Amino acid sequence: MIRNYKKIFLLMLLLYGGAALAGSGATEPATIYTHRHRETAKVTVTESRTSTTARTETVRRGRHVQAGATWASELGAGVYAGRQPKQGLPLLPMQAPVKPADDRAYEAGALALVKEDGKWGILGKHGRFTTAPRYDRLQYQEDGVFVAGWEGKTWHITTYGKVVTAPEIRRMKENVHFYHAKKGYGLMAPSGQPITPPIFSEVLTPFQEGLGFVKTGKGKVVAVDATGKTVFVAPSSRVKPFVHGLAEFRRTQHRVNRGRLAGMVLQNSFSAAGMTITAATPVTYQSEKRGYMDRSGKIVIDTNYDAVYPMTEWGTFISHQGKLRFVDRQGKILIPPGAYRLVPQQLDLVSGRAALEDKKTGRITVWSLATGKRLSADTYEAVFFLSPSLWAAKEGRSLVLIQASTGTPQAVLPDTIGILPSGEEDYTWVYGTDNAYRIIERTGRTVYTAAPQTLQAVKPFRRGLSAVKKEGKWGVVDSRGRIVVPFLYEAIELV
Repeated sequence: MIRNYKKIFLLMLLLYGGAALAGSGATEPATIYTHRHRETAKVTVTESRTSTTARTETVRRGRHVQAGATWASELGAGVYAGRQPKQGLPLLPMQAPVKPADDRAYEAGALALVKEDGKWGILGKHGRFTTAPRYDRLQYQEDGVFVAGWEGKTWHITTYGKVVTAPEIRRMKENVHFYHAKKGYGLMAPSGQPITPPIFSEVLTPFQEGLGFVKTGKGKVVAVDATGKTVFVAPSSRVKPFVHGLAEFRRTQHRVNRGRLAGMVLQNSFSAAGMTITAATPVTYQSEKRGYMDRSGKIVIDTNYDAVYPMTEWGTFISHQGKLRFVDRQGKILIPPGAYRLVPQQLDLVSGRAALEDKKTGRITVWSLATGKRLSADTYEAVFFLSPSLWAAKEGRSLVLIQASTGTPQAVLPDTIGILPSGEEDYTWVYGTDNAYRIIERTGRTVYTAAPQTLQAVKPFRRGLSAVKKEGKWGVVDSRGRIVVPFLYEAIELV
C-alpha cells in the first residue's frame, strides 16, 4: 500500500509539476508577517484609512490622458502594529518615522484637518475654519493642495476651499504626455502639439522619466521614448511607470499546492474508486510575482523568487526558500540571506534602516539599507525608529534610547511600554506601565506627564504640536501639554 501511495504521489507531481515554477512553496501563500507581540498593554493605535480611486481621464485630441491612481493614508501613528492582512504580493511594513510633507499648506494658513459631525474641514492657524467641514474624505497631498471627496466625487482644493488642478495633472501638462483621439493614443508635447499620430491602441502607464508603456496596434507591450520610438519590449503586460530608473512588472505563475495534493492522495489511496481531480478540488493555484527592470529593459530582479517586496530608495527585500535578503537597486546583495523576518512597522524609509527578527531566537537587530551593515551592537526584544539620529530598544520593562550613529545607549526609560516616532521634532510621547502618557525630550527628560488614564490616544508631534484624544474628543496640545485647540472634534490631523 505504501508503495502504491508513492507511485500515485510521484505520478501526480509529474502531471502537475509542469505548472509549478521555481520557488514553489508547500502551501498556498498566507499571511506575510508573523511578528509576535509580547506586550498586552500598549499605546492606543488610532488609525483612519481614507481611500478612493481617481478617475481615469480619457479626453479627445489635444487633451492629456492620465492613468488611474489611488490615494490612501494611514492617519495617526501607533506604537505597535498588528498582523498584516493576506496579500497577493508582499507589502513592506509601515515605515517609521514618517517623513513630513511639505509646508505649503501650513504657510498658506492651514493648521489641521478636523472632523466635525461626520464631515471633514480645514482649521486655520488662527483657530477658525478656512474650509468648513463638508467633505466625506479629506487628505493633504502636496504643493498646498488637498484631495477632497464628497458624494462619490473627488476634488483638489486649496486651504481656503478653492478647486484647483491636481498637482500631478499640472506636472503632466508641463511635460511630454499621452493624448487620446478616435483612432487611438499618441504623444503630445507640452506646447500642445502632437509628437506622434494616434498609433498606440492602449496606454498602460503615464509618460514618466522619459518613458511610457503602451500597447501597439499589433498588441505588443513596449516602452516608448519622447519621440514615440520603441525602446524595448516589456516582459509583461502588467507594468508600472518608472520611478528613479526602475519599473515594476508582474507575472502570474501556476503552482502545485503540495499540501492539498498529499492530502488527496492519502485520502484516496485506500479507495477502490481512485482519485479524481475536478474544478472543485484544484491542486494548483495562481501566484502573482513582482520583478523590476531598468530603463534599457534589462531585468535587474526577476520574478523567480518566492517573494519580492516593493522597491525602496536603497533596494528591496527578497524572500526565497525560507531566507530573507536585501539587494540594492541593481540586484546586488547587501544583506546576505538569513533566517530573518521583517518586523511590522519597523522599516525606516527616511534614513534607510530595518529591524530584522531572527526566526529562531525572536531577537531583533538593526541594519543599514544603504550599506548592508549591521548597526546594532546588541540584540533586542523590539526596536522603534524615532528619528534619523535616534531609535529605541525594548528590554524587559524598559526602553533604551540609542544613538543611531554609534549604536550606544543614551538614556533608559524605566517602566515604559511604548513610544511614538519623533521625526524632526524635539519631543515625543511615551506610555508607561502606570497607564500615563508623558512628553519627553530627545535626551529622555520628561517635560510633561498627564494624569493616568486621562488621555485616550496621542499622535506624533508636528511643529511642536500634537493631536490628543480625551473623553472621546480630539484637540491639540503643545510640547508642555498646554491646550492649543480645545477637545471638540471627532478627529484631527495636523498638516
